[in-house]
Amino acid sequence: MPASTRPSLLALLWLGCPSLLVAGAGCAPAPDAPLNPTWADVEPILRGQCNHCHGGSAATTGSVGSIVYRLDACGEAAQAMSLPALARALAPQIKTDVTPLPGAPRPRMPPAPAAVLADWERETLVRWADAPVLGAPPAGNRPPRLEVKGFPALIDQRLTFVAQLSDPDGHSAVGVLRVRDLVFRMDRPGSFQVDLDTRAWEPGPHRLTAVLCDGWQRNTYDLGQITVRR
Repeated sequence: MPASTRPSLLALLWLGCPSLLVAGAGCAPAPDAPLNPTWADVEPILRGQCNHCHGGSAATTGSVGSIVYRLDACGEAAQAMSLPALARALAPQIKTDVTPLPGAPRPRMPPAPAAVLADWERETLVRWADAPVLGAPPAGNRPPRLEVKGFPALIDQRLTFVAQLSDPDGHSAVGVLRVRDLVFRMDRPGSFQVDLDTRAWEPGPHRLTAVLCDGWQRNTYDLGQITVRR
């Protein structure tokens, strides 16, 4: 090949691995979609690509009419905190929304101007949607955490304190606080101002408990005793 028609080294680098032209960048191949993905494979994709609309704010940012499309596993911090079901119930819809229609320029989800899913991300979601199993949590998975600030030992007419829900692994944790017949829902990680009316409670001790879920397991915590005085 004449020298004048040979591609330069710079052109070869650009064609084979554009990221090499960026200082410090590597050229790693895209990961393969697992043949039998579990929630541990799917959850990071949904959290990174979908749950800014279909997570804790789904009632306003991820709904169509009265139907709320929430794609984390624990859902809306249901009163019973049952085993994760919501995302699995929506698996057929997830598959439909990320699969391109014939002749369409892109799948329905995620909508423009967001970037389309990578092929391996879409294939992972589609394969999981065909058999939406929970599976084991990721290796080293840690339970969600709840920090309570300003929790009073004695109360009169109201119980007020701050509850801070977090997950050390960055998962879409949710939880509920329970005392007597009252339930306070925490539908996302973050800080919550708890304010409960206790005027109808009989005097004496009452226990506050919490149930937290990170998508794989439920953890129950005894947050201590409060005493109603009159």
